Order: sequence, then C-alpha cells, then structure tokens
Amino acid sequence: MRNYEIYNIKKEIAHYFYLREQKIYKLFKEYKEAHGERKNIIAKQIDYITRKIPVLAIHHELIRNLQYRNDFVIENNRYVIINNRGTAHLTVSDHKITLKASGTMDIDLIFLDLLTNVDGHYLALDLEQERYGWIKIVKERKYS
Repeated sequence: MRNYEIYNIKKEIAHYFYLREQKIYKLFKEYKEAHGERKNIIAKQIDYITRKIPVLAIHHELIRNLQYRNDFVIENNRYVIINNRGTAHLTVSDHKITLKASGTMDIDLIFLDLLTNVDGHYLALDLEQERYGWIKIVKERKYS
C-alpha cells in the first residue's frame, strides 16, 4: 500500500525549494520521529511553510470530474475509487490531504491529476517508502 501525505506549501517556499524537495521531506520525516520540545519546534516550522488546504475547492473539483464514474463513491468523508486496477482513498482536511492507494500506480494519478487543477503548490510525501515530489511542476524563481 502507498500512503501519501500531501501538503500545500506556501508559494515563495515552493519556488525556493524547487529541486530541493528533499530538505522539506527531511523536515517532515524528522517531525514524525521527534518527541517533546523538538517536535513542537518542528511543528512550528511546518506551520510556517504550509498553507491551509482549500477543502471546498478540492471537493468541487473532485465532484465535477468524478461524479459520473461508476467506480467513485464518497463514504465517511473520504473520496474512494475502487476498480480492477486497484483502490484509492483520499481524505482532505484543513492541513493535509491523505491518499492511500493499492494496485497499479495509475490509480493514484486519478486523484493527483485533479489536484493540479486546484490553486496551490502541493508536495506529496510517502514517508514510509521515502518518496516525495511536487504534484504540479513549480517553476524555479531566479534570485540574483
């Protein structure tokens, strides 16, 4: 099973860390492993670099594009696709999006592709498999 945590990174941070996503990944990984005061400090850093998830905009985008699919349902505040290629469960909250998927990788892309249509700079992290990447390509800002 693939488990992604998806965060909306502030625009200026996303531009600065484009092609340096590993540093953001390490911050989230360190947060997961930290305890006590260290965890509180890292939580403040994560709060500083992230924006709230536009829950309603994502809901509208998913419904608009998936409502006519036979393999799409909404159950217990989760968006679910189940078909012969696999299963994907998407949960959206104010601070992160969680995607759990099994089967072929293209089942993940159904949800990930739709997120590219919603305003924001989304970074997907699979902390267990040590994978990460931008859902939509971010153009690197030139600092002179």
